[in-house]
Amino acid sequence: MSTDATIHDITHLQKIADASVDVLQELRLLDSCRFGPAPVIETQAAQLGQRLVALDSLGPSSGFSSLSMIEAAGDVHERALVEMIRQNLSRIRTESAALSLELRKLLTDTRQVISIATGSNGTYDAAGRTTNGEFRRTRAVM
Repeated sequence: MSTDATIHDITHLQKIADASVDVLQELRLLDSCRFGPAPVIETQAAQLGQRLVALDSLGPSSGFSSLSMIEAAGDVHERALVEMIRQNLSRIRTESAALSLELRKLLTDTRQVISIATGSNGTYDAAGRTTNGEFRRTRAVM
């Protein structure tokens, strides 16, 4: 591989590494504000989305070489950068799955509180009627 191609690959790999770190930071910020007001969460989710788009624009779908191709043809420095990128991507997968699960739990809890507070369908007494007060229970709970 020529020196120019190696420099180009290292520069591109460094951009991918920086973008993956940006995604991790935005993901952690979203995790830290998950109990905040909805506009803050929506803003942070939008910023995370922008970072994900930026990371995706550096991949094979945009005409760049895949990490495995660069790793196979690369030198020691390129292989080290590829390994660091893979570790970042693994952390992104793990942390985003955990955050997604937590946000889904919070959404479920919020929906249940709203349902109970408003007396909407989904909260019934023992006779199957919607009720108020201490006789209220959630559906399918005895």
